[in-house]
Amino acid sequence: MDLSSVERHLGVSLTPVQKDVNRGLFEVRDFQMSGLPVNSLRVRVEDKDGLKQLAYEMDYENMMEVLAGLRHRFGPPVGTSVDVDGRSPQQQWIWHTGEDVITAVKSEQRPFLLSYRPSRLDPSFLCKCVDGVWMA
Repeated sequence: MDLSSVERHLGVSLTPVQKDVNRGLFEVRDFQMSGLPVNSLRVRVEDKDGLKQLAYEMDYENMMEVLAGLRHRFGPPVGTSVDVDGRSPQQQWIWHTGEDVITAVKSEQRPFLLSYRPSRLDPSFLCKCVDGVWMA
């Protein structure tokens, strides 16, 4: 998906972030996503490959609704808690939709973060266990 397609889909105009430093990185601030306020949205779009990542920052008051919506649509996430450099504990929830990887992060240091990126892993490539036997 190229930049103009992303803008049409989101219904917003994106502006470059530091034109000379981060080519392909665009953002919009203070907009609505499906009725929820979003502090900022950053999008990475490459000329050759198109959309590479979306990252939403929003207030914690909307976090539970977003997590519940993701769980309803994609099922239970993989959840984890991590300690970043011994300073800032984070909670992370991860969904693999087959096409995308969605990561939600709660941290004491930053607003609630929701990130989407295309998956590089074909889930059908992974082995599975059938009747106690690992199969390709």
